[in-house]
Amino acid sequence: MKKILMIGLSVLALLATSCKDWLDINDNPNYVAEVSESSLLPTGIMLTAARVGYEYELLGYFWAHYAVQAKNTNQYTTIMANQLTNSSAFFGQPWRQAYYAILPTLNDVLAKCEGDAGKLNYVLMAKTMIAFNYHMLASCFERIPISQALQGEANLTPEYDSEADVQKQIVALLAEIVAMDPEQVAAAEAVNPTTSADMLFAGNTGNWFKFANTLYLKMLMRDFDKNKTTIQSVLNSPLGFLDEADASFAHFSDSADKSNPLYESDRRQLNTNANMGACSDILKVVVADDPRLSEYFDNPSNLPVEQMGVDYGTQVNSYDNWRVKLAATDPVCFASIAEAAFLRAEAYARLNDAAKAQEFYEAGIAASFERWGFGAAAAGFIAGDYAFRSGTAEEMVEQIICQKWAASIRVQTWNAWWDINRTGYPAFGKVLTPYYGSIEGHPVRFMYSTYSSDYNPNTPAVKQLDEKMWWHK
Repeated sequence: MKKILMIGLSVLALLATSCKDWLDINDNPNYVAEVSESSLLPTGIMLTAARVGYEYELLGYFWAHYAVQAKNTNQYTTIMANQLTNSSAFFGQPWRQAYYAILPTLNDVLAKCEGDAGKLNYVLMAKTMIAFNYHMLASCFERIPISQALQGEANLTPEYDSEADVQKQIVALLAEIVAMDPEQVAAAEAVNPTTSADMLFAGNTGNWFKFANTLYLKMLMRDFDKNKTTIQSVLNSPLGFLDEADASFAHFSDSADKSNPLYESDRRQLNTNANMGACSDILKVVVADDPRLSEYFDNPSNLPVEQMGVDYGTQVNSYDNWRVKLAATDPVCFASIAEAAFLRAEAYARLNDAAKAQEFYEAGIAASFERWGFGAAAAGFIAGDYAFRSGTAEEMVEQIICQKWAASIRVQTWNAWWDINRTGYPAFGKVLTPYYGSIEGHPVRFMYSTYSSDYNPNTPAVKQLDEKMWWHK
């Protein structure tokens, strides 16, 4: 375990740019003769964390309206003003690394392990990470290659699957994963442990099933009416949902090139650490005495809470505003206990089961408070300012998603942005600052990257940032 963890982000960067060469074992005698699944799996997980923890999380901070760009620095002005183009590395790197390194590496795990009963644990983990990476790509780009992807030199210009087929294939993969026999997988883990290779749960296959089941419910919820019967079945699945541990990569240290990716870039490598100011929209959902605010934002100038942030699109002197709080050892979260609870709350609300919706709504808030060490304070807020109010299904969904948004800061900002696009909550104008920027609406997608269009003639025409996807509100 220690040997793997010492790789750090410096090797993440190396793998992100030359993973194909590192894994090419046929030509150079200086390379290892064989790369085992116990090395490939953590590589795939680490590379995923490098992208989720930087581009996705950074864009989520701005497009979910948690952060604004401070004056005189302008590092993220094009993000806040929605002026990114398809040549932007913010779109290109997630795409390039997914298809060039992450997915091929995870697919290599399957090539080594599928069909071997003693390695079903690796199959579970690799397939879940493949599904997770496809869901990240589909959620931002919509149409992506899946059916013709990962064929190597046999097909360097894969077709992009249709929106419906992308959704269908990711859901089918997740259905296949959750249909695996947990006892057989646990038996494989006992014989061939992944304690050192599993960078999320250290070999706890039960938590991997919970991660997959949480992701399965999430994807089904994008078409609730069509999937209603399946959703009801998933809610009752004996596999359960994330409730003991987040699915997160937490192997960072407070040293150069080994820290959380966003912290490393924004706080250690830029010429100022004051780029990301607080957006005032937070105080439209979170009450001023909520203790989590002290973990969401720094107050370097000892300003009152009323000066916590400014309207989105506003640039202020960094000393006149609170700042987004980041830490070198912040985990990169793929899915969380709070998210799993809020997902179930939303599902039950749409099923008009107010009692169950309230149960998991409160569980989501409690999990968020517990994450930051304020578990003892949660009950008071759940009974007070954040009390659940029964109503129509839509009224219940709105308060659930708003509290889910409040719980996603410094955890899964990208997921909060997706929820805004999917549900319309928190609503622009009603809760969030009205639209700002150079497009007609607020950004809802990534642009197809030149990393694909320059080499693959099947790349669809570029869509603008505000062109909604099929599952958007």
